[in-house]
Amino acid sequence: MLTSAAPLHHYLYVSRLAPEADSDAVTRILDVSRRRNRELGITGVLVFDGEYFAQLLEGVADTVRALVARIAADVRHTGFTTLHDAPIPGLPQRLCTFWGAGFAQPEQLRPLQGLSGEVAVATFLSLITHFDLSS
Repeated sequence: MLTSAAPLHHYLYVSRLAPEADSDAVTRILDVSRRRNRELGITGVLVFDGEYFAQLLEGVADTVRALVARIAADVRHTGFTTLHDAPIPGLPQRLCTFWGAGFAQPEQLRPLQGLSGEVAVATFLSLITHFDLSS
């Protein structure tokens, strides 16, 4: 379900893999996320660089925020920081037509440091082509 009459919403966050998380944590996160996001009609991109996560989610606001609440409470990561949480301005369509996940080199996520709002989203979107993504 990728279409909806409700306005679309963006949520972008960063976090860090918890020191006590085992090496299979990221694989389990990806497996559940791929299935759940499809069921919820959420699209976006999750990127992991071996230490940090950055994820852009888009969908109906209530659905996205409910998912974000579950993600934020997940003990497999720490330092959950919201960079952007707002309606998609003036866009009737999604920026990401799929939900993808992938890996980045550590230096590839550095441009997000200190950013927020639409600037953070635009920067994240500009970096996507440099990530090793799969849907």
